This record gives sequence, C-alpha cells and structure tokens, in this order.
Amino acid sequence: DNINIYLDNVNIKTSAGSALQINNNVKATVTIYLTGINNLTTTNQSSAGLQKDNEAQLIITNASDTTTGILKASSDGSGYGAGIGSGNYGSCKNITINSGFVDAKSKFGAGIGSGHQGSCDNITIKSGSVNAKSMNGAGIGGGHHGSCNNITINSGSVNAKSMHGAGIGSGNYGSCNNITIKSGSVTASSTSGAGIGGGHFHHVLERGDLVGDFFGKANGIGREGIFAEVGFIFLLLENQTVYAVERNAAVIADDAAAAVGVRQAGDDAGVACGAHVIRIGREHAVVVGLVVFE
Repeated sequence: DNINIYLDNVNIKTSAGSALQINNNVKATVTIYLTGINNLTTTNQSSAGLQKDNEAQLIITNASDTTTGILKASSDGSGYGAGIGSGNYGSCKNITINSGFVDAKSKFGAGIGSGHQGSCDNITIKSGSVNAKSMNGAGIGGGHHGSCNNITINSGSVNAKSMHGAGIGSGNYGSCNNITIKSGSVTASSTSGAGIGGGHFHHVLERGDLVGDFFGKANGIGREGIFAEVGFIFLLLENQTVYAVERNAAVIADDAAAAVGVRQAGDDAGVACGAHVIRIGREHAVVVGLVVFE
C-alpha cells in the first residue's frame, strides 16, 4: 500500500504536538510531494516537526520535475524531537529524500534522524539539497544520547552541522554506525564533535585514546620523531570540517506529535482524503497539526 501526501505552500506551527505525524501503526509507504514553500514547526518539547516513530518507508520528493519544492521542518522551543524523524525517546527507520530542498533543525534531537535518547536507522539521501542542523544532536543521525545506523548519501548537496554532536553521525553522548558517502557535495561540521563520526563526548574519548596510544609508544623515539608525532596529535585535536564528493541529495527530518488527526474520530481537519491521497494547501491554514493514519 502507498499513502501520498501533497504539501502545497503549507504553514503549520503548533505547540500541541508535531506539525505532521505519520502514525505509529502505519505500515504503508508514505510519500510526501512538495510544491512551493512548506513549513512544519512544533514548539512542543517532545515532538518532531515531521514525526515518524515507526519502520514504514517515508519518501520526500518534488511534486514537479521542473520546480523545486521546499520543506522546512523544525522542533523549536526545548527541541527534544527531531526536525524530521522520531520524537523524544522515539525510534524510527527508513527515511529517504529523493529530491527537493529540505531544511531541518532541532536542539536536542537530530536535524534529520532520532529525537533525544531515541534511535533512527536507514537514512538515505538520493538527490536534492539538504540543510540539517542541531545543537546537541547530529545534523543528520542521532539525537543527544541517541543512536543511529546506516546513513547513506548517494548524490545531491548536503550541509550538516552541529555544535556538540557530529555534523553527520551521532549526537553528544550518542552512537552511530555505518556512514556511506558515494557522490555529491557534502559539508559536515561541528564545533566540538566530529564533522563525520562521533559527538563531543565520544570525540574527546577518541582523542584521549590517540594521545594515550602515542605516549605509550613514545620511548625510543628520537627527538625529531617525537615532535613530528606531537604535531600530528595537535592536528587531531582541532575541530574539523569535512568535505566529501557528493552529488544528489534529499533531506529528511524527524519529530512530532499532533493536535489534529486525519480520520481521527471527532475531528474535521478539512482535508480531502481519498484513495490514500492527502492534499494540504493554503486553504488549510486553520489546521494546527496533522496525524496520518493508515
């Protein structure tokens, strides 16, 4: 089964939960088609801007082959959910960005990936342009104290940054495995973590291991050799911006809990829903949040 969601110049901001949530019981592939500029913002501390706490496939793509659709998804306020991905303590899998321009941000969750103390696996950017940032989570990957596995960038343009998490990888005090960059243009940076890899805490531990390994083997090294190795270690201690060759990019952000639900008993969101198609446009300005049920 497939569920198609068409976002056409939508602006949803809510404190009641996520701006748009893919319900936990959804098993069908959900494809979001972008037209114009679309904003999904939550100020609920536990929710994601675009929230997905399940294993169903989520695909974000352009509605048109000629015009770039834009999605901006954020977990503002305390920001424990992802921009796109899981909410606080939530888990998600299978987020794919095929095309379009995606901008996702959070504070303790990942820009795209898991929320605070959550997990997110299988994030794929196939093409497009993606900006993802966080303060304590990764730009793309795990949230603060969260985990992630299997991040793949096939092509496109990707700019991922964090303050204490990795640009791409784990958040502060988190973990991440299997990061693959095949092509495209990728900029990954962090103030105190790795550009690509671990957040601040694990980055410091890795530095400590390197220094310990060096001094454990320092005996017998000549003066010139010691200075050469020490100089190398100080280079490793510097913060790093990582540039890799990449070409196509798609952006995915995680987080959210919702105020108004599509097909939710007692609520009329004013959404045309037929044959698993949901269209949300300017006329739905009164909608403060959406839950997508199977």
